[in-house]
Amino acid sequence: RYVASKNMITVESGDRRARVTIGSKILNINGEEKEMDTEAVISNSRTFIPLAFLADVFDAELKWDNVTKTVTIMKN
Repeated sequence: RYVASKNMITVESGDRRARVTIGSKILNINGEEKEMDTEAVISNSRTFIPLAFLADVFDAELKWDNVTKTVTIMKN
């Protein structure tokens, strides 16, 4: 969910909540801060955040399909 007034993205699953402000490298996970290797950005009206960090937060596995150029996120 994107909250324009705060320029913030929130992703929730179960009891876990991850928040990041556009332009920031700090990912807030249930009140604990973790630095990402890149910042969250908006480009062409689309929001981009590093999937690897979200996968880690939500205990999920990322799989890349080079043929279709798609990422699959699977909950562990």
